[in-house]
Amino acid sequence: MDKQNLKDITSFNDVIEGMLKSKFVLVDKSIGKVLTEIAKNKTVYNIIAECTISYNFNREYELACSGSKFSVPLEDDKCIAFVFLLLTNIDSKKIDITKFISENFHSENQYNEFLEKVIIPFKIAILHYYDENLVDNDKQEVLAPTLTTEIASRISFLFSNFLSKLNADKKLKKDILNNSSIIIKTIINEIDNGKTSAVYALYIGLKCVLKARRYKKYFSEIDELSNYFIGE
Repeated sequence: MDKQNLKDITSFNDVIEGMLKSKFVLVDKSIGKVLTEIAKNKTVYNIIAECTISYNFNREYELACSGSKFSVPLEDDKCIAFVFLLLTNIDSKKIDITKFISENFHSENQYNEFLEKVIIPFKIAILHYYDENLVDNDKQEVLAPTLTTEIASRISFLFSNFLSKLNADKKLKKDILNNSSIIIKTIINEIDNGKTSAVYALYIGLKCVLKARRYKKYFSEIDELSNYFIGE
């Protein structure tokens, strides 16, 4: 694992987490911070540069806004390109953020819905893309022990149990719970489908979200089996 790449991914994740905790009144500032981080973050910048080659944002934007529910593309590369170009258009005032949110998100808290349906998928897509394209997969295959059905079930159980504990934690802020829940459910889905390569980056993201000492116990239990899904 390239330490600089990992440092870049962690730095990007921290900035995104800052935006996820922000209020709508600070959305312009939050988007500016994300774009600034991308500009100076070589690893993330290169990922986005690769994904935006020949990408037709205007066409995809019309498609995303034309349905009954707004949604970003499901494919990692298309999601990355779409959200990045959306943020740059908002930052340059080509797209009015207030109008965009009011027209496309209709829950009680429209800004939170925007974060959940646009920013979180963007973060997860970056982590997926990084893990699947920039990690030395040949080295991982040599180092990682065989993931048996029993071990996979145990890992899924630990993450499910962790999520149950988070849901019962009255001290945990709702936005952190929502974000953690999405990450953990994605991890469980990846493990259940035998796609362990993406779990590493997601697990890093989860640790960045949940920094409180009271969660150390649950991370320690998962760390004992981490060789099955974490590359070096």
